[in-house]
Amino acid sequence: MDGSNHVERVVGEPIPIEFPQSLYDTELCVAVPLPFFLTQNLWFLVDEASTLPTVKSNPAPSETKGTYILNIEKLSNHFGKELTLTCSQWSEAAANMWSFQILRDKSGSEGEHATWFEKHFNFFNMLNKRDELYDTWKVMELESCQDHHSCHLKFSATDYDKALGLTEESHNLTHKLRKELQDFVNSSQMATGRPQGPPYQANGSFSQRVPP
Repeated sequence: MDGSNHVERVVGEPIPIEFPQSLYDTELCVAVPLPFFLTQNLWFLVDEASTLPTVKSNPAPSETKGTYILNIEKLSNHFGKELTLTCSQWSEAAANMWSFQILRDKSGSEGEHATWFEKHFNFFNMLNKRDELYDTWKVMELESCQDHHSCHLKFSATDYDKALGLTEESHNLTHKLRKELQDFVNSSQMATGRPQGPPYQANGSFSQRVPP
């Protein structure tokens, strides 16, 4: 053991996170899902490093042997799948992932790789009604990340604005159709004299009749 790497704890500030090597090795082969970057999950990867489930990757083009990387599928069952984060959890994980990508960029925070993630996450983080519309834009955010990882697409604010506009239109249309359907159901129930509430009580009883 080497005590020279001990750090002082500053009251009121979070303990600095050291990203485990397993994350770097895995990110070279597959995109690590955002839920892995929740702070509690990062500490889990650090604390349980010796017992984490792994799989062997295929060799890289310039190598003859594969390397062991995190088993994303098994760990996702523990950490949660993509799109399962709340908006506040997304913010936390996005900030941690950005810090991770900065460390992966040979030019640091000023590099093009790190800058892409900065612009990408800030686009969604700075949205008006960000929290209210989270369920609307979170799929677009994930798809944009996947496209970048697969095709190395550059960040384009114009493209993001267009995609977000289409997403919001779809959301508004869906909301309108749901409201119209509910109004139709309510009016039909009133016309037939049927009750609008559930046909049973909350305690599970299907009838209020008293047995003779």
